[in-house]
Amino acid sequence: MSNEKSCGIPVREWCLVFFTLWLGKGCFNMFKILVLNNSYESRTCFSFTTYMIISSLMVVWVILGSVWFFSDQNDCDNDSTSAFFYYLMLVLLIIGYIIILFWLLCLFIVPCIVMRAQNKQDRAFKETGEFETDKEKSWILKKLSRTQYDPQLLRYENRCILCMEKYQEDSKVTVMACDEYHYFHR
Repeated sequence: MSNEKSCGIPVREWCLVFFTLWLGKGCFNMFKILVLNNSYESRTCFSFTTYMIISSLMVVWVILGSVWFFSDQNDCDNDSTSAFFYYLMLVLLIIGYIIILFWLLCLFIVPCIVMRAQNKQDRAFKETGEFETDKEKSWILKKLSRTQYDPQLLRYENRCILCMEKYQEDSKVTVMACDEYHYFHR
């Protein structure tokens, strides 16, 4: 007679699948090495996708284990042959609850922290008109493309709309990404 029938729930099998999923996270990290070697650009997508799949399976498995564990069919604590797996399942469920709680907290708290930091930077910029760090300034400037003025390509304006000076052949202009009509000196 197996533990499943004498216990009332598949406690041993639940524990085995839980450990398999847990070890599966490590196996997918080993596959990440292959992804890094062959397709470095897709590493973030691969990591996020595999992490979400394994974590979702873990959450579903913990919820299913909770339903089984707290059901009326569970009499594993009275069965001496499955008592070890009963207590192991209880410990693994508690660990699973802690993991779920941690990720729920991260899901709700991290966006608040990011938004608070962004609002702080926005307020500092509105008050002073300057960026807090040179890193922020250089990041924004790197996003803007600088190019040599070419009257054939940039034919919509022959003057900078900010300083009203005429463009020279050796002028460097910043072309805005939003529209080819928007370009200016520094």
